[in-house]
Amino acid sequence: MAPAKTPTVDEALDGSTALVYSPKAPLAGLFSPRGAAAPPDPDQVRKDDRAVWVCVSSGFKVDAPEVLVHFHGHNYYVTARRTAAGAVEARLADWLAGTVDSRVAASKGASQGPAGHFYGFDALSASLPHQPLVLLPEDGHHVHDPKIDKRTKLPVLDAAGNPVWDGFWCKESLVDTLASATGLDDVVENCLQRLFVLPVVPPGHNYLTKELHLSNMKRLYLTGHSGGGVPLSKALVSNFALGTPTTACFLDGTYNDYRPQVRKFCETWSAKSHLGNGKDDSCLVIVFNPSSGTEDWKKEIVKDLKDPKKQVFAVNELTHTGAADLPAVKSALKSSPIVVIKTNTAHEDIPKTFVALLLENP
Repeated sequence: MAPAKTPTVDEALDGSTALVYSPKAPLAGLFSPRGAAAPPDPDQVRKDDRAVWVCVSSGFKVDAPEVLVHFHGHNYYVTARRTAAGAVEARLADWLAGTVDSRVAASKGASQGPAGHFYGFDALSASLPHQPLVLLPEDGHHVHDPKIDKRTKLPVLDAAGNPVWDGFWCKESLVDTLASATGLDDVVENCLQRLFVLPVVPPGHNYLTKELHLSNMKRLYLTGHSGGGVPLSKALVSNFALGTPTTACFLDGTYNDYRPQVRKFCETWSAKSHLGNGKDDSCLVIVFNPSSGTEDWKKEIVKDLKDPKKQVFAVNELTHTGAADLPAVKSALKSSPIVVIKTNTAHEDIPKTFVALLLENP
């Protein structure tokens, strides 16, 4: 892939975070408003359906690099901006501007900050043994769908006979580029190239001080929260995830049937004798809160992994209700290649709680 160009449309936010506009992002070219004419340089287009929020922590090891790709769920967006005072705040995505839901979306960003900041990816403890480059590609698009009755499968109507809104202004369903075996590979590679030429702010060095490529990555952390399970399921069977030691985790995201992708991931790494917990191994974690509606498909995924008519996998299932259960959870994450955790942690707090645990393994 050709090196990224300078000057660039990508935006430095502070000394560790940035917003890059990758033409390889999952939704690039699909949802942002289009100009009257084609851009003069397709590689340099500032449109928010290309946005990837990035964090390069001070502990990132450029000579032993790892990368974490996270997919957010419903009702969020990754776009951010640097204020005149030097603070970082959420910026309403262009694909939400002017919609019926723009005000509620902007209000959430104003109160909670950009997705990367809200979920704490810019504030992971410096004591964690793993300090990966963090990428949050935009994976959602605007929707305003009617609420569907689970029994009749028809829209729910109010007293006046009008459809009732289901409450979601952003969903993850059309992640086209990730359907390709190289979709995840391409967006990560493009981001690496762009970060190598993007100066931090205040200036002093570039986000990456050494040119890196996909082939340099020692480990991939692949996580998806809530509706982010949709893009995660596609990325799970990418060339990158099947060829580089990977820690994959559904963070209360099993709302759909991901049995084929989960099985392919496990069978591929098992065939290499590297489904495990070592530095060259890959592993799978499923976290679910029964009150979120993710338990049913979790059960089907586990049932499929234990199906005696297929290759059978051992699944370590345990419960997390608080600090007292953390030793057992940490032990399982260090010793079992497939772990399923039932938790009472609130849905929105699950990424903050469990991503750090994934990064604790030596």
